[in-house]
Amino acid sequence: MRILAITNLYPRLGHETRATYNRAQLSALAQKHAVRAIVPVAWTDRLLAMARMDSRVSHYRNRDGIWVDHPCYFFLPRVMQHRYGDFFLSSIRRTATHGLCLDLHKFGACSVALLAT
Repeated sequence: MRILAITNLYPRLGHETRATYNRAQLSALAQKHAVRAIVPVAWTDRLLAMARMDSRVSHYRNRDGIWVDHPCYFFLPRVMQHRYGDFFLSSIRRTATHGLCLDLHKFGACSVALLAT
């Protein structure tokens, strides 16, 4: 089974100790299944990284064998907070759709489970 995890709580390059419980869960799943994680990064964090000249990879395979994507999550700070879910969805839609289309094209029908934290 192929599993797609969508969460904003997952370790990323430079922040390996963040949300290690999600890494443990997905790592256990990855032992028997193909796992892919979409972990959006807030545009504010991306802007700070650019200011520090810190260029992190936004698509990579981690040491657990999980493909991780970090699309940029756009939102308006402290404005329209009731729409943050819509902003989150629109920020990840392209990455999720692209990956699913590749899976469908390559493997035929695929099973997808979503983890949201």
